[in-house]
Amino acid sequence: MLSISVFLEPVELLSGIRQDGGCLVLPAQSAPRLREKVAVRVRLAGQNGGATVVGTVVSVHRHGGSFRLELAPDSGSFGAVRMLAATARGEVQRFPERSPRYLVKVPIVVSWRGPPVYMTMYSISEAGCGVRWSGPLPEIGQILQVRLGVGFRSGSVEGVLCWKAGLGASPTAGVRLLGGGGAEWARVLSEAARTSPRA
Repeated sequence: MLSISVFLEPVELLSGIRQDGGCLVLPAQSAPRLREKVAVRVRLAGQNGGATVVGTVVSVHRHGGSFRLELAPDSGSFGAVRMLAATARGEVQRFPERSPRYLVKVPIVVSWRGPPVYMTMYSISEAGCGVRWSGPLPEIGQILQVRLGVGFRSGSVEGVLCWKAGLGASPTAGVRLLGGGGAEWARVLSEAARTSPRA
């Protein structure tokens, strides 16, 4: 996944939000490929915080010596776009302080009531992970067993479902660790910090 960082004036962000389809027009120094998945770290002038918007490139146009890309945000990034837009309009927003998160693609096996289900972890932090969910979503608060990787000797951690989004073909959910992740979690997190873009 391509990682991009942009610094925008508030009016530049607001003018780049397409009201018809929810797409976001952003500057870029290089041209990503159409349909490429990108993670854009957006910071606004006059603000200390920022937000990461993950989405798919739907168009690219040359703009002077750089480019303008049109990004269709993933459903999990709608909140980040809303928060950025509210901040750009002058509404007081508090960008949460949190431990670093990294965008990954790690196969996992999740178990709760019923047989284990293969899924994909798409983000990881010290406290937990985001999961591209397969099958029906359990209720928030459900205790889960998460096995990292699919090998015979892969380690497991215990977590709790803390949020869920989307009920269609590609729902996502958040898992917060219970009791720490141990050595295997630390290994995956360390590898993500070394090789993956920050969320």
